[in-house]
Amino acid sequence: MFLIVLIKATAIARSVASVVITATALTFFSVSVVTAQVVTEPRSPQSASEQSVQFKSSFSEYVPYSEQSIESWREANDRVGEIGGWRVYAKEAQQTREQVTPDASTSHAHPQTKEGKQ
Repeated sequence: MFLIVLIKATAIARSVASVVITATALTFFSVSVVTAQVVTEPRSPQSASEQSVQFKSSFSEYVPYSEQSIESWREANDRVGEIGGWRVYAKEAQQTREQVTPDASTSHAHPQTKEGKQ
């Protein structure tokens, strides 16, 4: 008899526990649903500066790859020789570098003598 009462009490305790767990879960679910509902206000009309924004794709000026003709390396070397060789390219680089650097007259450096003293 005691065993039957114990089994029924255990069954009742399990059902009560499941009801409590279910009620707790429903409570948390309903609270999360209520807090998730945010009231949004209607958007105000945009100003003129916001309306003038335009999108330009980075690929709008894309030029697809096209195969280039391959020429003889001997012809390429001959053309460089006709131009003047590597010295011409070095001179062009030097001239470009001189145009970028300031003149000595505008420099704030102090003139020095041969010994390194003023």
